[in-house]
Amino acid sequence: MSERGITGRMSVPGDRPVPRPDNVIVGVFAPMGLGSIMHDLADLFIVEYLRRRPDMAGLQIPRGAEMLQESLDHYQDWITRTRGTGQAGEET
Repeated sequence: MSERGITGRMSVPGDRPVPRPDNVIVGVFAPMGLGSIMHDLADLFIVEYLRRRPDMAGLQIPRGAEMLQESLDHYQDWITRTRGTGQAGEET
């Protein structure tokens, strides 16, 4: 499966660790592969599309979308910190 690009974060002893995704949305939304989606797709739509529209200024968003935005910000910070050290993508 990994040869086809289908990977997960689950491993057994002796396996090489699977690197963390460099893409913020993938890293937060499906951290253990596509079978482990952690957030609601509607929250992703709100955070990545609706909140960026000028006509949606002041939009009240649900708590799930707020938590997703916080997770995206946290993951982006991690990528920014580790990219300079050569650790981006490595397990922490």
